[in-house]
Amino acid sequence: MAYTPPDGDLYFTFTESGYSAPGGLTIEFSFSSSASAVYQLSPDVAGAAYLYVATDIGLIVVDVATELEYARALNNTVTSVWNDTDTIYIGTTISGIYYLEKDYITTYTGGDLTNYLFPWKQTPFLSSNYIKYLHGSGDYLCASTAAGFDFIWISLDDVESNIITMSWKCFVCSDGKTYFTTSGIPNMIYRANVPGSIAYPAVEYICGSGYLEDVVNANDIFVTENTSSAAPILWVENTLFIAASGGAYVFDEGTKVVHKYLLEGSS
Repeated sequence: MAYTPPDGDLYFTFTESGYSAPGGLTIEFSFSSSASAVYQLSPDVAGAAYLYVATDIGLIVVDVATELEYARALNNTVTSVWNDTDTIYIGTTISGIYYLEKDYITTYTGGDLTNYLFPWKQTPFLSSNYIKYLHGSGDYLCASTAAGFDFIWISLDDVESNIITMSWKCFVCSDGKTYFTTSGIPNMIYRANVPGSIAYPAVEYICGSGYLEDVVNANDIFVTENTSSAAPILWVENTLFIAASGGAYVFDEGTKVVHKYLLEGSS
C-alpha cells in the first residue's frame, strides 16, 4: 500500500514482507518471514539503534545502520513486541508475555538469542495468555489479550484489567492515559484518562457515529500528545491517527475536527 499526501512528497509503502521508508530516505527493510508488529528503538545503551520485529518465526533484531538482521530469538507463537530502555517485551499466543534483556543483544552479536527469552507475565496475573498486541510508555505497559485489556505498572508489579470482548489495539501515552480499541460491532475507541483506569474509561468513541461517523472498521491507532490545535484543555489535548477501511483519519480531540486521507477508489 502506498500513499502520497496532497501537500508533500512523502511516500509510505507497506507490504506483507517489508517496509519502505518515506521521502528521500533510502532505508528499506525486508523480512524473510511475515512481520506482524514492528517497534523501533531510539539509540540504546550501546549507542546503536535497532528495529525489533515480531514475525511468524520469532523476534528479529535489525541493525538500523546496516539495515541487516543483527540477531534473532526463535518462537513461533510471537504476536507483538514493545521495549523500554532495558528490556524487550514479547507477546505470544499461548504463554503470555516473555522478556529479553537488551544487554544480550550486544553481548551475543549476530547470535541466536532464543535461550535468553524468559517468561514474564502469564495468567492469573494477565486476563489471558493469548496476547494480541502490546504498547507501553515508561513504567506502563498495556496488553490486548483474548479476554480484554491488562494495564501493567512494571515497577510496582501490579495490573488492572478490563474484561471486554473483541479487544484489539492499545496505545499508552507518557502520562499513562490509555487508548484502546475493539473490533467488530460496535467498533469502539476508548480513552482512560489516568493510569490504570481502563476498567472505567472516561470516553467512548463509536466508529461510524458522532465525531467518527466516517470511520469504518478502525484497525489501528496512534496518538501524538499535546498536539491539539485547540486551546489546552485537560484530557482533550491529543491527536488520534486512526487506520481504518479505506484510509486514515486524523482526529483532533480538542477541536473534534476529523481529516480524512482516503485510499484511491475509496469514498
